[in-house]
Amino acid sequence: MNEKQQHIFLHIIIALMCLPIHYYMGEIFKLALLPYIIYMLYSKNPNYLPALIIHTTPGNTVSLVVLFATIWLAMANFKKLKQTGVAPLLVCLLIVFPVFLYFLYEGIFIKNIGLSFSLQYLGFYLSFFPFFYGVLIADKITKAHWVSIVLVIFLMPIIMLLPLPERIVIRLFWLALPLSICLFVVSFFSNKLKVRGVDFKFWSILFILFIGIPYGLKFTPIFSALIAILILIFYVKGYKSLFNLLTRFRVGIVVLILIVLAINNIGGYSTYQQIDIANFEIVDFESFMTYLNFKTFDDRAVLWKGAWDFLINKSFYWPTGEVPSYSFQTSSGRDIEDIEFGVHNLGLELMRNYGIVFGVYLISIYLIIITKLNIVFSSTKNPFILILTATLMGLGIAEAIVGQAVLMPIFSFTFLGLVGSCYGIAKLKSL
Repeated sequence: MNEKQQHIFLHIIIALMCLPIHYYMGEIFKLALLPYIIYMLYSKNPNYLPALIIHTTPGNTVSLVVLFATIWLAMANFKKLKQTGVAPLLVCLLIVFPVFLYFLYEGIFIKNIGLSFSLQYLGFYLSFFPFFYGVLIADKITKAHWVSIVLVIFLMPIIMLLPLPERIVIRLFWLALPLSICLFVVSFFSNKLKVRGVDFKFWSILFILFIGIPYGLKFTPIFSALIAILILIFYVKGYKSLFNLLTRFRVGIVVLILIVLAINNIGGYSTYQQIDIANFEIVDFESFMTYLNFKTFDDRAVLWKGAWDFLINKSFYWPTGEVPSYSFQTSSGRDIEDIEFGVHNLGLELMRNYGIVFGVYLISIYLIIITKLNIVFSSTKNPFILILTATLMGLGIAEAIVGQAVLMPIFSFTFLGLVGSCYGIAKLKSL
């Protein structure tokens, strides 16, 4: 193990040792860690990136402060971001920064709800800025960094299987599972995508067998993997129109059409299709379609319709500094009131948090960022980077449709940080 690898793993070990502080100890202990964590962030050294991923995974005050700190880091390195072509996106985000800065001030000094709760309201907005951090460190990332990052992504979900005092959800699982599926599957259908040097295929199948299956093959990671595999198949086979459909901004139009169709067809989903989701097993194509219908019409579209009705009926166009609750009616006719959990659609969730105008504005920036990864496929032949990029795009699209975790502090630093790194590597090579 060389000096760089020793440096990387030393900080990984320190980060793992700090996890009890992040999950079980009070704010004062978390704040005591901040100077060290901010130092790693502002060093712009990818040796620290795996450790930073671990420190931000809990999604607590530390994660929120790190996200906030990436704003100043991006502004301080505006010239480099301009060279890589992402400065206009930074400007678009900074245009609305004064509004969110006011809500931070209001929460701390007027409402007296404290730093942590005030930052939570800004969470979705702050989550955009790790993308620029990823771009800034892209030219320094080496194979040793990628190996350690994948190691962290694959190992952290083990926490969810441990007999802990309280259940902990590690959102890295939602990246680890589709990445492991892609690394294992795609190497069989093209020599272009065979990763050499590190046996990722072996580690991938171990993850699927011993972590993925025991925890449960969740719908969103599987959906993400399918999109990623399609992107890679279209890329290898040269199906340009289909490849561009999944990797260009027009994907937003497809997403919008799917959501509208799902909402409009809620009434056609008959009550006899209701299932005991906790004990349901997929054993054949018919059971898969039953599960898919449930997830679409009784587990997602009803949420979307409830949120959309709220936005329109309340004329909720502008942010208010608070996240409103909403209500919806299930396909069986049961009314659910005072919903505090997410809408499970990124566009609608952004509109629910920040109003229709700001929500549409931010989801447009998000789609631009995700589809910017298209450049990777024309600028690099590295099979690992291609597979990782396709996985990030698949997850970015799938989560935008049926989830929201990609812009939550519990996951956004990892997700958009890696998106920025992949984009930065490709862009710097094409300059």
